[in-house]
Amino acid sequence: MKITIWTGSAWEPWGPASVEDGGIGGSETAAVHMARELARRGHEVTCFGQHTGFEGTWDGVLYRNFEAAITDSSLLDCDVFVSSRDKRALRLKPHARYKVLWVHDIHVGDDFEQELLKYDRIWCLTEWHRKTLQGYYAHVSKSKLTVIRNGIDAARFVQVEPHSTRKPHFVYSSSPDRGLNVLLDLWPQIKALRSDAELHVYYGFDTWEKMAVRNKVGQAQIAWFKERLIGERAEKAQIWYHGRVGQAELAAAFSKSPLWLYPTGFKETYCITALEAQAAGAVPISTRLAALSETVKVGTLIAPHNTEARYRTEFLDACKHFLITHPEEATKLSGEGRAWAMEQTWSKLADAWLAEFDTALAES
Repeated sequence: MKITIWTGSAWEPWGPASVEDGGIGGSETAAVHMARELARRGHEVTCFGQHTGFEGTWDGVLYRNFEAAITDSSLLDCDVFVSSRDKRALRLKPHARYKVLWVHDIHVGDDFEQELLKYDRIWCLTEWHRKTLQGYYAHVSKSKLTVIRNGIDAARFVQVEPHSTRKPHFVYSSSPDRGLNVLLDLWPQIKALRSDAELHVYYGFDTWEKMAVRNKVGQAQIAWFKERLIGERAEKAQIWYHGRVGQAELAAAFSKSPLWLYPTGFKETYCITALEAQAAGAVPISTRLAALSETVKVGTLIAPHNTEARYRTEFLDACKHFLITHPEEATKLSGEGRAWAMEQTWSKLADAWLAEFDTALAES
């Protein structure tokens, strides 16, 4: 089967090596892993994206810069065409028997309903995501929307530190504006619970800074975060900023952390980090919001109250519960969450993709 995965333009070049060398976003990570899994099963897979410097064959997958297909759309000819995020991709008129839009965001924007109707299938990441898209695009048939989920590389989490011996070292690796500001505000009170608590932040500001320059907004917010993450003030608070790192280093950090602290108000459509944290044995404390209700299987999810003070109080109560009052409960939940998350692999997802493709092509 000839399969094309289209990711289109991006803020910076990326490729398979980016997974280990500095990390990449969730949708790009998913594309790399799925392309690799499909190629391992003997299929001809080509990825078109911002691949300058990464063009060539990696793990059996051909990576080409997306601009080549804009010049010659015949390069996109295939049995199955999967567009990741880019709803406009079919404007290139790829000749494919089955066309899929792989949606990672809450929706694909206003005035694009007609674009969606051109696809044979629209992939959503969770049931919450599917219902949200259905509500946003009323004329798109329910039968066209399919929940497929995301996954993890379970091999990274085979060896983890026993939960009962873990020090209170916490990992934050999501975009800072999705909850790090709240966590930093709460940090003195978390330190009051455990004086040996440390916060390790894994995030690179490069893309955010490029967006801030282009959009002429956000520089002050970036400066606020950097002031609290870098320098003597952060060191005294035991806050350590690591920047962007590869997936292996991040997995190792999660595998030593007892809790995943994510006080977010962001509407996640999936959140691969939630799976990775649980696979590593870190027990989540987060928000009962959007897809997190589906991708967080253990721990504590706090209702998004109408008062921020109440939310923060309940978040700190959960921290105290697992760190001080009932650490044995955290250890039990760690094992349960880990068992579930380790089953959510890219390999199993590839089998689901191929089952759908086989059925669709047989009917076409």
